[in-house]
Amino acid sequence: MSRELFGGAMAMRIPADFIDARFVSIAFYPIEFRQVPDNQEVYVHKNSEDSLIVELVEMLPGKDLVCLREHFDEIAECNQAEQVKTIEPKQLPLLKGISDPHSVLAITGTMVMGKRQRKMNESSQYPSDSKLAAVLLVLVRLPVRSTDLLITCNCPFDQPNVDSVDLWAKFNSFISDSISSLEIRDWTLFG
Repeated sequence: MSRELFGGAMAMRIPADFIDARFVSIAFYPIEFRQVPDNQEVYVHKNSEDSLIVELVEMLPGKDLVCLREHFDEIAECNQAEQVKTIEPKQLPLLKGISDPHSVLAITGTMVMGKRQRKMNESSQYPSDSKLAAVLLVLVRLPVRSTDLLITCNCPFDQPNVDSVDLWAKFNSFISDSISSLEIRDWTLFG
């Protein structure tokens, strides 16, 4: 289902099971759920802890792959990730809904999220109250607008040994359905 982002300035297909994190309905009454910064659109899965964040940030200087890894590392740091494993990044096709010159890259990996000072569970290499998450980061670089557009999917999971094929398979349909549908309708969004 196509959703308007940033007041209609952008649009992207987002799975119907994802709801706007700013509002949830309880007994048909919308209530504020979470404050979301103006430079983000955040969606959460209604039956799981999966989340999707679309974010506009100032373009990092440097080569595309280096910037992709810097953004991924920043996500890990914000989540207080104790262990991070990334899988070789991919160059994705250019997006038909974006007329400006741009590049599209993706990286996926796993993170052990949580606080740093935790006791280790005897039967696991991870702290007992940590969360494992598969993370997909898609970076759309818009050099004419000096903007990096970040699309992040966070999917908590239980099995610690996930290989690269499993991770790319997990996110493949999202990339082909949602990312490919991204379009920018109003360029004044970028000032």
